[in-house]
Amino acid sequence: MLRSTARHTLAALHGLTRLSFQRCLATTLEQWQRRCDRLACLLRRIKFPKLSEFEAGGETYALPLRSVAPPRDLPTQAELEYLVGFFDGDGCVSMRRATGQVALEVSQAEGSAQILIRFREALGGGIYQQGSRTGARQATLKWKAGGDAARQAAQLMCRIPGMKRRQLEIAAQGPIRPSLKDERVDELMALRSSNQRPEVLRCSWQYLAGFFDAEGSISVSHSKTSLQLHLVQRNPCVLEDILTFLCQNKLDRWRLYNHNYCFVLCCGHLATSKQSLEHLLDAGLQVKLKQAELALALTAENHREVRNAVFELNGLQNRYQRLDEDGIERSKQIKRMYDKLYRTSCQQKAELLQSKLQELQQEHVFLKLQSKCNALRRDIRQSLKDGGFIQHS
Repeated sequence: MLRSTARHTLAALHGLTRLSFQRCLATTLEQWQRRCDRLACLLRRIKFPKLSEFEAGGETYALPLRSVAPPRDLPTQAELEYLVGFFDGDGCVSMRRATGQVALEVSQAEGSAQILIRFREALGGGIYQQGSRTGARQATLKWKAGGDAARQAAQLMCRIPGMKRRQLEIAAQGPIRPSLKDERVDELMALRSSNQRPEVLRCSWQYLAGFFDAEGSISVSHSKTSLQLHLVQRNPCVLEDILTFLCQNKLDRWRLYNHNYCFVLCCGHLATSKQSLEHLLDAGLQVKLKQAELALALTAENHREVRNAVFELNGLQNRYQRLDEDGIERSKQIKRMYDKLYRTSCQQKAELLQSKLQELQQEHVFLKLQSKCNALRRDIRQSLKDGGFIQHS
């Protein structure tokens, strides 16, 4: 139905003069874009009641989950390396300027709450709601340790040479004296700079499993049987160290590059990606466990099923930019047309191919916008069905 509507619209537009066609095309696209924008705005206005409980590892926990002291049994070296890796990715050391009290925090979407339980069981602290669910995002929870729990947790974690070791050393001192509060706040701010480089940074598979759980992504190509693993950071220091570690382990198909003011460490080589995920799973990968297991099972025969399953597990990120099955086929058609156009030496044939290519591209743009609108409508209906309500301004 959508494809037919787009083709009829394009056919009507093609009957106009070229100038009129361009104007009408732009107007039609603007109308669809405004429709998408209105639906996206409506989705963001859908709110949900505050959480009273959450589920992790098959168990249900009440919120807030009260703070506890660190356990008597210290975490193993491997567990500590994992937690420091995760904290380097998603952790935060904060200090209240008024009191000098230091706290450690890790925030996660509700669906990844098991990692917060892992921090609480190993280091003490409590779990609290940070952000409420809306139609456009999951509820967020945070693990927080303050007071003696923060000091003891920091003392443990700063044993591991990580990106935030100096911040943890500050937290390990306990409450900051009044005469040093401003100085320590300024130092903590400076340590968050993208130019900050730690004195020592030592990667291990456990550290990398934690860091990848916090900052990594796994995706499956829509056009071929391949995996893409990514780590993105503003500060390249930790990625440089990870790249060196991977190369030392003979995983030398990873690449580091600068992209839009960020640094990206990525691997698109199927065998290397699978070997890397196997190591990460052996080292305790948890948040991205299911995605990694699916990725390891990827073959040419199950490519479509694995891609869809991994995408669903990746949450709401890039949800509305993803191509559906028809969109994938259109993109392949466009690629084939480009290849034919590049190879042809006949002017008449090239003009015909160029005209067909333009039609395919225009149809692709229309249908992507229509597909996005349909996805937004489905999510709005589902959010309301799940108990959400529209917050009127």
